[in-house]
Amino acid sequence: MTGKGVLRYEILLGEGEPAAGASAVLTEADAPGSISNNPAGRREMIIFRCCGPYSLIERAGGSGDIDAGPARLVRIDPPGTELIAALHPGDVKEMTIRSDGGHAYTARWTHQETP
Repeated sequence: MTGKGVLRYEILLGEGEPAAGASAVLTEADAPGSISNNPAGRREMIIFRCCGPYSLIERAGGSGDIDAGPARLVRIDPPGTELIAALHPGDVKEMTIRSDGGHAYTARWTHQETP
C-alpha cells in the first residue's frame, strides 16, 4: 500500500450507467465535495473528501449551501456531521439521492489506491 488514494464520485442513471460529465475525482489536496439531498421533509448536505489512504462520506443535517461560481459555500447548523462511510482502497458506497428538483438518482463513491 502506498498510503495515497483518490475518491471517485459518479452520478448513475437508470440502469447504473454513469451520467455524461457527472463525475469527479478528488485527491487529498482538493477541497471536499458536496451534494444536497432532500429526503422526505428535510434537507441535508452529503460531504465527501479524500484523506489519502481512505475517504470519508458524511451527512450534515440543517445545512445550507450557495453556489458561488465554481465553488459551493456550505453552512452546517448545528455544527457536526454524521459518518455515512469510511472507504478504503476498493471500497464502494452507493446512495439514493433526491435532488433539489425532486429527482432521484444514485450517487456512487469509490476509493482507489494510486501508485
